This record gives sequence, C-alpha cells and structure tokens, in this order.
Amino acid sequence: MSYPNEPDKHAGKAVITPEAAIAYLDGDPEAVPDSIVLCYHDGLFEHARERSVREIEGTFGECHALDGTDNEVGVVGEFGIGAPVTAITMESLVVRGAKRFVSVGHVGSLDPGVGIGDLVVCDRAVRDEGTSHHYVESERYAAASPPLVEALCAGLDTAGETYEQGATWTTDAVYWEAIEEVETYREEGVLTVDMEAAATFAIAAHRGVEAGALFTVSDYLDPPDWEPRFAETLPHLRRAFDLAVRALDRD
Repeated sequence: MSYPNEPDKHAGKAVITPEAAIAYLDGDPEAVPDSIVLCYHDGLFEHARERSVREIEGTFGECHALDGTDNEVGVVGEFGIGAPVTAITMESLVVRGAKRFVSVGHVGSLDPGVGIGDLVVCDRAVRDEGTSHHYVESERYAAASPPLVEALCAGLDTAGETYEQGATWTTDAVYWEAIEEVETYREEGVLTVDMEAAATFAIAAHRGVEAGALFTVSDYLDPPDWEPRFAETLPHLRRAFDLAVRALDRD
C-alpha cells in the first residue's frame, strides 16, 4: 500500500481550503507579518511575548508582531506540537500574508558531537511523519528553503555563535523511536530528531513560501540509553529565538 492511500493527491485540489475556512470564521482577517517564528515551547513563548508590540486577533494560536522589526517579524505560539497542527497553523497564516517561517524548538540529538544546548540549523528533514506526504510527492527528505538556511547561518556567524548544520529526523511517534531507527539515521549522518520540520518544509514548498528551522538540543539518544536534560533548555531556546528574529529581520 502506498502512502497516502491516494498517492497523487498532492497534485489535486482540496475540498476544504484555508481561504474558505478563514472567510467563514473571519470575513476580514487582519494581516500578519511577512516573517513568522513558530514557537512550540510555553516558556519560550513567554519570552517572545515580552517583545510584543501588538497581538494580532483571530489567528490559530496566539500571534504577536515583534518590536524592533517594523512589523515585519511576528511569532505564533500556543497552537500545540506536532506536524498536523503545524500544518493548520502555517496554512492559516499564509492566507493572511505570511511568506517566511522559522521553527524554533528543542530536539533530541543523535550525534555524540552535538551536545545539550548546541544550536543546529536544519537544512533538510527525513519524512517519517504523515503530514508532509499529503502536500508534496513522497521522497526521503524535505528540504528547508536555501535563502532561510543562508540567512540563519549568516546571522549566527555574525553573532559569533558556534552551530551545526544538517538533517533532522521528523517523526510522529515520540514514544516509539526504535533503537534500530536511531542507529540507521545516525549512520546516515542525521543530527537530530524532531516532530515538525519535514511538514514545515513540505507545506512551504506546496504553498510557495519559505521555511527554515533553528534548533537547540534538549536530550541525547544513545541506544539503548536516553539522557533527558530538558530543564536546562530554556536559556538556549531564548537565544535561538532572538537569533532567528534577527535573521528574519535582516532577510
């Protein structure tokens, strides 16, 4: 059996569109900034709110325009985690004017050389979740948008930050990351594991917008062991967020 069950569906037409949904829910939606940071962590979103100049009403999740960006960069949070809800969020924001997205979140490391608190610019994602396959033709990887990868790397270089650049493994099954999978992806050179990047990149490609991702490491997978260090993550997430905003504002 192929996946999705209708393998060519990405080339078809949707019955329910985000345009129709927003027209039904809000006939005159307020525009959002061109560039959006997707925020999955509650503590990080509290930090992001401190930079808010105004809340944009009627969005899926909570959206704010950010200070110092001339209304060009915003943040959205409190919409949940995982690929399906990220798809709904992105689709609704594209309709309201968003053209660039950067996901900022914490990830598990598969690589002994990528440690707790390290920054990772993700340039591609193994498509081991379901959502991306509904948007673009099924391939092993979904790619981040090169201009955003370049902007993030340039911003980190300018700030004097040390970081890694490479692939993540996107999965829906956070509690079933099998030993064999971890070993396979590690041998393939995949650096991290997350829940959204592949979908984020695929949706951007489908909608003709740009998407990138900047991660920090919160835990380490070394089969059969797992080393969780989530309590140490928030300062690194805040730094990643500020760097992502700066990169988008320069773009």
